[in-house]
Amino acid sequence: MVVTYDPTELHDMAQRLYQHEGIVWFEEFSQGNQRLEADRQLLELIKSRRIVHNGNEKLREHIRNADRKLDSTGRHMRIVKRNEAQKIDLAVALSMASYMTLHLNLL
Repeated sequence: MVVTYDPTELHDMAQRLYQHEGIVWFEEFSQGNQRLEADRQLLELIKSRRIVHNGNEKLREHIRNADRKLDSTGRHMRIVKRNEAQKIDLAVALSMASYMTLHLNLL
């Protein structure tokens, strides 16, 4: 099992858990290019119906709150909030998790 995390937000916690507990593998997830790839991949997984969820209402809400921001080339995409007050954390977590799952050939 791997726990993937945003190093900006959770680096200290991940290091403490790994060093003291050592039960799980922690992998940093870059919020730069890796995140851009993951966000684009999640959109493709959704469009091709290669990903499903159990109907969790919070996840559904966070997906509805999400929008996409394309770069000038249209190749890179980032999940962003439709409105600053809305939450998209679960959409971003799904993006990172699905990317790592495919990356590790666990799907």
